[in-house]
Amino acid sequence: MAKESSSAPPKSVIISPGVSHEVAEQPNQGVHITTSQEHITNFHRIRSQKPDANLSVIGSILFVLPIIILFFSNDILDMIPICCLFLLIGFVLVLINSSQNAYWNKEMKKAREEIERSEKIPYPAVNQWPQIAALFSLIGGFIAEDYDGIFLLLGGIVCLGFVLYYRYLTYRRDKIFDAVIDQLK
Repeated sequence: MAKESSSAPPKSVIISPGVSHEVAEQPNQGVHITTSQEHITNFHRIRSQKPDANLSVIGSILFVLPIIILFFSNDILDMIPICCLFLLIGFVLVLINSSQNAYWNKEMKKAREEIERSEKIPYPAVNQWPQIAALFSLIGGFIAEDYDGIFLLLGGIVCLGFVLYYRYLTYRRDKIFDAVIDQLK
């Protein structure tokens, strides 16, 4: 058997030109830099493609327009088809813009998670108490409406205040995260 193994051709050895022994030991180092830059570039590309709010603004105007038309109209029954058409068009425009924003938010979330994974930059969570307070103030406004109608309006205003404060917190968090990513360029 020893003669058979010696007559067999030697096993081939693959030699990679230009690859040093140190690079062969750590193959992920060069790939990490490339993928990290790709993640940052992808984040900037997606961030620049944020959809405009023009469709939502036009849709909101088309929601308010029927109320104004019905308020100033002498014959309400003749204006109902026109008002329904405005409401339908406004709803479709707001729905289109909402779906565009939802898709963009999903892509941004993926890009942020990739950067968090590759660069080890945390994306901090926002406190949820403003949303809970907004819900309780709106429910409280509905319950207190039985006593006087103005309480529903007050509950809605307080609810809107908490929602706007929550939006401010998320806006500030996103701006800070974007500034950190911009420094990585």
